[in-house]
Amino acid sequence: MDIALLVIIIIFLISLKPDVNRGQSVYLNHSVTKTINGLFILLVVFSHFMTYVPFDTQYAALTNLWMACKGELIVTTFLFFSGFGIMEQLKKRGPGYINTFPVKRILFVWIKFIVAVTIFLLLGRLLGWHHSLQRVILAYFGLATVGNSGWYVFAILLMYILTYTMFKLFKNRHVAAIGGVLVGCLVYIALASGKLPDFYYETILCYVAGLYYSEKQATIYSFINQSWQHYLGVFGAMLILFVTTYFGCYLSAGTIHYVFYQIAAVAFVVLFVLLAMKVRFQNRLLAYLGGPALFSIYMLQRIPMAVGQRTVLVNDPLTYFLVVISSTVILGWGFDLAVDHVLRKIMHKSWN
Repeated sequence: MDIALLVIIIIFLISLKPDVNRGQSVYLNHSVTKTINGLFILLVVFSHFMTYVPFDTQYAALTNLWMACKGELIVTTFLFFSGFGIMEQLKKRGPGYINTFPVKRILFVWIKFIVAVTIFLLLGRLLGWHHSLQRVILAYFGLATVGNSGWYVFAILLMYILTYTMFKLFKNRHVAAIGGVLVGCLVYIALASGKLPDFYYETILCYVAGLYYSEKQATIYSFINQSWQHYLGVFGAMLILFVTTYFGCYLSAGTIHYVFYQIAAVAFVVLFVLLAMKVRFQNRLLAYLGGPALFSIYMLQRIPMAVGQRTVLVNDPLTYFLVVISSTVILGWGFDLAVDHVLRKIMHKSWN
């Protein structure tokens, strides 16, 4: 499986084009964020896939290292760029944008999630899975699973609700609203700690960081890009911060562990933001996977994994993985055509 992981990395590396004069208006445009997210959705699929097959660590040293170290860092860009994108739209479209949240953000995502969970329930009947009524109900809110991936959807819906509430409350006082979202996140972390799995909340502050970075982007960008010394100094400091806090996670426990994890998660995604200031990310495949197809791939990836696990494919992990990737993309395309596109027309939601 090292081959598959290396191919993913190579696909991303050949997408990088040096461009040291990237302007503020383009370095984090939608194409860039989609391409970065495309890398990480592939890594998410790869990581989940590895839990469905046995692998010999003797012949998969890189994969073994990846599985041991990745943590939840692979979703940090999803959270950060979601917060960043929402704040960018709010600044462009004004207060009226926040009024669209109940239907065009919250309900839109939840209905798609409900359909995806229902598909897994139907698949479960065919595969002989059995779930309690309580588990099924919780699954529709992302608080349990019926074979699907769900925690991220719960987390992002919560972020949307907090964003809507705080920006309705504080209106044009953006920093105050972001502060309100931060407080809401801290309350959520306190309530979820010990009651929900760690991954429900240990990277959640990346979303708030995305909101704040968008709001203060002009000032931050100007400071960092005054000179190469400024840029390299900030990049080096952020790299040191990430390495020290991420290692600190493994050497600590309790509250200190989670503080380190949140800091490491934000530092990790900021490194990609800094890289985007000097490098152009350009890959149509990754942009598709990390953009229009992101939700459907995230939700449906486990269907071919679960089905393939019952076949001879399990004896040939590399072929199995290729089947999973291709099947997931096809399933995602069908899901988007039947669900996403229809909902967008009904709700008059744009395709961006």
